[in-house]
Amino acid sequence: EAIEKAEVKPNIVRFFRGAMFNMINIALSEVDVVAKPSRCTFSLAGWLEERNRDVYPKMDGYRPTMAGGGPRASFLDVRTPVKLPDSLRGEKYAFVSLPLAEFLEGGGVN
Repeated sequence: EAIEKAEVKPNIVRFFRGAMFNMINIALSEVDVVAKPSRCTFSLAGWLEERNRDVYPKMDGYRPTMAGGGPRASFLDVRTPVKLPDSLRGEKYAFVSLPLAEFLEGGGVN
């Protein structure tokens, strides 16, 4: 439906997570669009970098040293994982939900 309503019809859908390939491929099977795993997700990159620059620094508890990578860092920077200290490991988990209103304009999640 979204493709039908679009002024310019896409011929490629890029997505960031390779694990999503099968699901996206199945979803696009009825339309003439190719799924392509790519780190070139420009809108996602722009949105995340804007939030890193304009939103997160204004939040309580933000620490610039935790952002890492310096002023030219990008969410596409891939680093070797570092083991978490024992004090940060979670031993118990809980499934929670948030009301949709929290994600809408004026909600707690901006």
